[in-house]
Amino acid sequence: MVYEPLQINFFQMNRYFHLNDFFPSLQGFTLGLLKSFRAEVIVGDGFWGGLAGMMLRNITGIPFVYDYSDSYIESAGMGPLNIFFLLERLIPRSAGLTITVNYGLAEKARSFGARNVEIVTHGFEPDLFLTRHKPEKPEKHAKTALYISQLTKQPGMEILAEAVRMVPDNVSFVLVGPILDTKYFRSLIADADLKKKIILTGRVPHEEIPRHISNSDICLFLDSTETSLALFEYAAMGKPIIAFRGPVERRFVKDEEIAICDWNPKSLADAIIYLLNNKERAESMGNRIRKKVIASYSWESKTKQFIKHIETFLNSG
Repeated sequence: MVYEPLQINFFQMNRYFHLNDFFPSLQGFTLGLLKSFRAEVIVGDGFWGGLAGMMLRNITGIPFVYDYSDSYIESAGMGPLNIFFLLERLIPRSAGLTITVNYGLAEKARSFGARNVEIVTHGFEPDLFLTRHKPEKPEKHAKTALYISQLTKQPGMEILAEAVRMVPDNVSFVLVGPILDTKYFRSLIADADLKKKIILTGRVPHEEIPRHISNSDICLFLDSTETSLALFEYAAMGKPIIAFRGPVERRFVKDEEIAICDWNPKSLADAIIYLLNNKERAESMGNRIRKKVIASYSWESKTKQFIKHIETFLNSG
């Protein structure tokens, strides 16, 4: 049995049991400590899960596996004096195995002193994203480009804001996700022309994401990493995707599964206009990437990879 301080879930073979919401309370930590004595390995994600796992390892001597991806999300943008910023550097160093979602985070974990690092990319939830949804088109716009992410200060957002000006007025841009830097973001789209073309939904429940993807004609991936949850969800629904040049090319460019643009507004705008005006090409790309992610990137397949890395780690000890 694997004890994880922060999540309730049963993985394959009922071997991996995950306990939820007990740490950081003293009562919960005590319960976690008792349960950990029956575990082969302790798995912790995020800061509290990682801190609990690190402490339980020190008390029990049971191997500790750290899921680093959640901690990175929590620490993004934090200053060097923030406690979570410090924990992000301390926890990977204490883990016998660190599992993260992409090459960039793997290198970052190693720079913090992580000794054993493996990569398990994000995936998608088949029950949500393999169901066909009937599109509900906005009334005023014939075509829609979708971007799903946390909305904060980053080069991709500034490039998108400029690219929107270069795209015909009959294209709307739907941005789904929480606005983390409100002042910056509001100033970025303060222009009246941008306000008419950009639709902000704010944070939405995960079960509503398929509807937004279904309503889109193309989907945008503006991150500098090679994996993102939204990327696989776009792909599972067969939508054509535009991404910036970078690590993502390693996974999805060989067979022309996504469109790649340079890190400048004109290149992004040209890619958007091209795919919107070439429906057959866009649909072909969407179908190719859909087949690829269904075959290799469902949560079930990702869970199997995660478990395999843990078992290899335990057997190597």
